[in-house]
Amino acid sequence: MKYLIIIMLLCSSPAAWAVPRLALFDLVDGKGQPSEEGANFTLILLTAMSSIDSIELIERKEMFRIMQERNLLESGLTEQQYRDLADILRADYLVTGRIYRTDGEKMINIKMVHCLRGDVFGRAFCVAKDGDVEALAKIITDFISSKIIKKEESLSQYP
Repeated sequence: MKYLIIIMLLCSSPAAWAVPRLALFDLVDGKGQPSEEGANFTLILLTAMSSIDSIELIERKEMFRIMQERNLLESGLTEQQYRDLADILRADYLVTGRIYRTDGEKMINIKMVHCLRGDVFGRAFCVAKDGDVEALAKIITDFISSKIIKKEESLSQYP
């Protein structure tokens, strides 16, 4: 019986064991330009997401190195540049977003793309001007992880 289990494990698809890789890019301002506020919130979001074992976060150092090599650090990225970077990083998912400021509120739009299939998931989140950004990061983390888990479960049903 023990040998049967070992053989079954060896014969099953490696993709079934793989943990999805996520590239989380710095959020940008409403005009699509890099911002300190976006970079800071991304760090808070990364901290919240680092506790999820079912997702592998791609190292920011690796992302920045590749972006620097391609002279992409100073300007906003196009949709195609995000996808190209995700391909180079071997990401299964990429997450981008924008931070908007309105009257007393901060609105954060999050967009997540399944890199292979092209499925797009998005959602807007609001927080009061002096609201708890760590709590918002937790809510966004829950949204992202639930979408990934559901997607991976549906993909694993079809070998």
